[in-house]
Amino acid sequence: MNKALIVIDSYISDKERFECCFNLIEQIRKIFPKYKLGLLNKYPNSWGLEKLVDYYFYYGDGFMVGEPPQYLLDSGLYERGFLFHKTSLGVCENWVPLEGVTDHVASVYNSFVLISRLSKSLGFKKVLKIEYDTDFDLNDLTQIKVDTIHFKDYYLLGKRYEKNEMYIIDVHTMGYDVKLFDGFDLVKNDDDWWELCKKIGYYGKWIEYAIPYIIEYQNKTNKLEGTILEGRCRDNFPNTKFDVINSPGLWTELWRDIPKVCKIRKPNILPEEYKDDEVILYYWNNKDNDLNIKCNVYNINNEIIYNKEIILSENAWFMDTIPLEDVIYVETENTQAGENRKKTMTFNKSNILEHNVLFVHEK
Repeated sequence: MNKALIVIDSYISDKERFECCFNLIEQIRKIFPKYKLGLLNKYPNSWGLEKLVDYYFYYGDGFMVGEPPQYLLDSGLYERGFLFHKTSLGVCENWVPLEGVTDHVASVYNSFVLISRLSKSLGFKKVLKIEYDTDFDLNDLTQIKVDTIHFKDYYLLGKRYEKNEMYIIDVHTMGYDVKLFDGFDLVKNDDDWWELCKKIGYYGKWIEYAIPYIIEYQNKTNKLEGTILEGRCRDNFPNTKFDVINSPGLWTELWRDIPKVCKIRKPNILPEEYKDDEVILYYWNNKDNDLNIKCNVYNINNEIIYNKEIILSENAWFMDTIPLEDVIYVETENTQAGENRKKTMTFNKSNILEHNVLFVHEK
């Protein structure tokens, strides 16, 4: 048995997820008719899907990684995740909270390790791991099949650099040799996760960074060869839908309520310093409908010190800098695609330094 084992990594907790996984199984069977297919499910109900695959495994010991230890935050070792928008003037970084976003990172990591061990024990040499909520274009899946046949140590469908010296990858689908995770154990609690981070030199909760660090860790002692597609997975396979099950939540909320109030980082200064006497109001429309924006800023005496009404088309941006007095109150009203949202935020010289959005000037 020298072919790759195709394994679907899943959490089949409702009918919608079942239908996604069922559809994916049919697609894989059509394009990989001679390959064995496995299903790893992290939810106790199989919905009968075990009858449609060659190997079925239920793994119910997943856990959520909590807030990073204080020593990692104090030392600056913790790499906090963020989304960003880059302009000619600098970068707006929209940081995610320390908890509640990528807390499932250990469970995803465990899937990689567990699948490699199961595949090796079954006599396979390679794995093609696919997340269950993927809807493939069959031509794309055919190309992936060709790459699966030929890759040696790993197969990355999307690799790029994003504000970090280490590259980031998409893990919706990934191929790897079963030996890639040799020397790595399952993690069972927060302490295990942070010990893993210490081992690979990455302190964070993004699996898209953790896997590259593991690859480079293994590359130090075993020269690895990979098949790599540069760029984003979605751009390399534009007709395939990844993350079909994408529940509304923080990821879809991060760029709402425009303008974003940004603390300002002074450029080219280490350790990092932030200004406490002014803020940037950052306007950006990341959707394909026009965004109507109204913004008023009041001082402690309820006097308007800033007012702006603007309509932004798709991907248009604009920014203003305003002084930060003792206290300012920022009112925003956004209207887009028939939805109207209003929000009021309060900032002062203390809480702006703890704020999750910042602007880093280019120079």
